[in-house]
Amino acid sequence: MKTLFFGNRNKKGNITDIPYVASMMFLLALTIIFGYILMININDKVQSNSAIPTIAKTANETTMEKFLLFDSVYLIIWAVSLLGTLISAYFIDSHPVFFVIFLILLIFILVALIPISNLMEEIFGDTHFTAAVNKFPIIMFYITHFFKIITAHGFLIMWVLYAKVRQ
Repeated sequence: MKTLFFGNRNKKGNITDIPYVASMMFLLALTIIFGYILMININDKVQSNSAIPTIAKTANETTMEKFLLFDSVYLIIWAVSLLGTLISAYFIDSHPVFFVIFLILLIFILVALIPISNLMEEIFGDTHFTAAVNKFPIIMFYITHFFKIITAHGFLIMWVLYAKVRQ
């Protein structure tokens, strides 16, 4: 099956998975942080409104506490995407001669991801977001080490793809 932008999609676990995972994790971090900031603003309005009953205010506070679970969900999503990519890379039959091509493409992809890494640090390093971002230590770790994590992800895929024993 061919798609419009990415060509043949029958092979999974290859070099094209790196930008997918990087952009997915970036957008997920943005969504979680912006959602939490929205929840903070809503909670402030609810708590300051005297017409809202105490039960609703308590329920809103409980929702705010439960929202922090998305930090762990973020880690689980990243780990599952990494494992899925590695497992599917294992099942691709690849010739070792393509190792050099993979390495060159990996370098190009990593260079292209530098602006995204800088954008993440700039957005989440802003003073408006620091209070919200500090509530999510796993996301904050991922943001501050984004380039290193994606580089490790790429090299793990390369290792699994080309280090298996050929029969």
